Amino acid sequence: MSVQPVARLLLRLAPLLASSALVALVGQAPLRAQLSPNCQRNGVAAACAITPGESGPERSVVTVMFADHSAWRLEKDERRCTNNHPVSSCPALITGANGNGTPLRGTYTGTWYEGGYRHNWSAPGIRIEYVFVD
Repeated sequence: MSVQPVARLLLRLAPLLASSALVALVGQAPLRAQLSPNCQRNGVAAACAITPGESGPERSVVTVMFADHSAWRLEKDERRCTNNHPVSSCPALITGANGNGTPLRGTYTGTWYEGGYRHNWSAPGIRIEYVFVD
């Protein structure tokens, strides 16, 4: 086989090989997509976006950004959760000031219901709730 047919074959395969390498690379990176559920802050409906944070088997972290540009960092201690289906409750930390304020000790309650899942975070002076509907 001469060099020219091999070169032509490589040129034809280059886009496929590049896209395969990209898929392999992206497949290794954690997803950081924003989600836009139905939200409330202190009982008032508000537009928000949820961004997952560094989470693992011991803790879960999300940041909630509201339309007024205020952001709250929400963290729960997975090791201390109680699960009584359909309700899960955990100790939580809620940090205001765009995630840089003083953490407030509070609670997290997650509730499965027909048609979705409700996340409720509360601490003195703040209650953040968001719902995902399936």
